[in-house]
Amino acid sequence: MLLTRKQFREAVFKRDRYRCVICGKEDNLDAHHIIERRIWGDLGGYYLDNGATLCPEHHIKAEQTVLSCEEIRKAAGITNTLIPDHLYSDTRLDKWGNIILADGRRLKGELFFDESVQKILKEGGILSQFCNYVKYPRTFHLPFSSKVTKDDRVANSFSYVDFKNSIAKWVNPIFKSKLKEEDTFRWRYRTIIPNKLKSK
Repeated sequence: MLLTRKQFREAVFKRDRYRCVICGKEDNLDAHHIIERRIWGDLGGYYLDNGATLCPEHHIKAEQTVLSCEEIRKAAGITNTLIPDHLYSDTRLDKWGNIILADGRRLKGELFFDESVQKILKEGGILSQFCNYVKYPRTFHLPFSSKVTKDDRVANSFSYVDFKNSIAKWVNPIFKSKLKEEDTFRWRYRTIIPNKLKSK
């Protein structure tokens, strides 16, 4: 169940008995997002199973990804692993959505190049573990796609997609010579998708 920021904080503290799940300290606690809230898009990742109570020392280690998501979940007694829909649920992820390979190396995720992420990973000595490859978020079929097969993944939600800044900016240059008005596609895309979803 999605919570508000205030509900999330209180629910996480209550479940963890107002103690750091790693060391048991009770001062200056933080309700830590196990998977970064920005990856969840508009939802913000405010789910009880995406939070854990940490003291300042262990909160920094979690942000640096020195303390893994799995270690935090285990310490908090969380058995339900929540992952945003656009990420692969069958892979191991760090807090920032970077994929951790079996040999410990990492693939750069969608927030890897963010300045604050770079800074915290550098402080944790983690940057050297990254490969020179980037793993982009998975591509899902639209719910109304006519070519979906049983093996395909279908998007259940569009909450994590910024249509205006991603799809429209990619498509418009291609069709700009064919369209008389630059915003024609953007307008049609925003109105077609919600109407298709409502009819399902």
